[in-house]
Amino acid sequence: MLPFSWQQQRLSAPTVTLLTLCFAIIFRLAAPSTNGFNEDKITQLCGTAKAIQDTAAVAIGRLQKLQRQAQAAADARNKLLLAALVANTVNDTILYTAAAQAAENCRVDAATKAAGNVGAAVTAAANGAHAAGRLTELVAILQAATKSDTARKCITQGNTRTTKLTSPAEFGCPTTITDEYAPKLNLDSSEITDKGFVKYSGSTALQDATGNNVCAFMLGSNADNTALWQYSVSATTATVGADLITVSPHTGSGATATIAVANAIGSEYAANGSATAAKKLFTAIGKVMKVPESTCPETSDKAISEALTTTSLKTEVKDLLIKLGKATDTTGEQAASNLIGQTGKDDTAATTARVNQVNKLKAKKINGGKPKEVKIETLVNPSEITTALLIAIPELKAKADRTFASEPATDCSTNGGTPESNKECSKKTGNDCKDGCKLTGEGENKKCVKDTDFVKKEAEGGEKDSKTGTTNTTGNNSVIINKAPLLLAFLLDFINL
Repeated sequence: MLPFSWQQQRLSAPTVTLLTLCFAIIFRLAAPSTNGFNEDKITQLCGTAKAIQDTAAVAIGRLQKLQRQAQAAADARNKLLLAALVANTVNDTILYTAAAQAAENCRVDAATKAAGNVGAAVTAAANGAHAAGRLTELVAILQAATKSDTARKCITQGNTRTTKLTSPAEFGCPTTITDEYAPKLNLDSSEITDKGFVKYSGSTALQDATGNNVCAFMLGSNADNTALWQYSVSATTATVGADLITVSPHTGSGATATIAVANAIGSEYAANGSATAAKKLFTAIGKVMKVPESTCPETSDKAISEALTTTSLKTEVKDLLIKLGKATDTTGEQAASNLIGQTGKDDTAATTARVNQVNKLKAKKINGGKPKEVKIETLVNPSEITTALLIAIPELKAKADRTFASEPATDCSTNGGTPESNKECSKKTGNDCKDGCKLTGEGENKKCVKDTDFVKKEAEGGEKDSKTGTTNTTGNNSVIINKAPLLLAFLLDFINL
């Protein structure tokens, strides 16, 4: 008989189960692993990823602002043109036409900047989204591994497994799908400045400092497939997360994942070179901050006010007078000052007065299928303003035709003036030949004739309009122009009709 019977050698089923669990635990504990990633550092990484992805929000914000500015300037231009068409005096028509040109300059500035930088803005946004996505996906992998079993702690706080197991957004990473961006004008300065990535002033270690062996992600092995990374005597490093993170694998607790210094890698949103992934990324997303801004207002009311300032008007009035042949490069500046009738110290009050005068002018809009006269200030819809312009234009043409037909013929022998106007000057001699008259000829042939380039000074001009600050003159007293058709023709050319 054998020392032990079959019954004695046979183990019970509960005993086998217990031994199996014991061996599983032993093998599990003996299986190689390495340290996890620190939760606070993952949160920091996600904040950076979110700021990088918001490059798209800045692209949208800057382009939309330029679009608003261009539209506001276009609406202001059309309102001012309408005011020029229905103005009561030639002086006011010149003033409002000049203001319309100032608004048009703003429109061109904003529209050109928007159109010329769409490509750069979209490219910067795409680069930002790509990099942010790669960083977020790394976090998603670590989070998913941690979630798969309580023994896996790829995101930890010391020896404690993270409780954030649903989505990388719990750490502040961007969501997979963004339905809509809130437009921004600048990158998040708490994350990204014009010099680099703020929070990476030193080499940033992402692994948990406790070195606990709880995650196989950074595990290395030598020339086999038992681990993700190669590790022999020393680690073969690799880069992940948009190549910003350098993983140095290990067979135990010595693995590291670091981000190099990146807080001062350039200036004015461009890196000083492209030697690192951080520098390449910084320059790529920094281009969104180089989308130029316009100084033009974002509302039509402010655009009108800006166009009617003395500063804005002076250059445009001068240019208009020269185009109309009523001033030269030499006399244009003084002629413009005389017409505008205000100095810089009174500019705020004068601008307000001009705006009020424009608002009170009446134009026609379609109401119930019929033209109805309304104040310009009530026209707020761009289509209403356009319709009012279309109504005013044929009336302007008719006015030009009537004015031209009623103009007296010019007597070229009297230096371009009409016989009546020259007759007034012919009575003057010597120093009295001024204020609209000038001396021509030599010796005995010297005579006093009408000065067609003369612009009457404010102090000697017609009655000043208390609302506009300009000289309110009509008929033969117009200080700027006697031939209205020339000005009206210029207006029509401005409107391109």
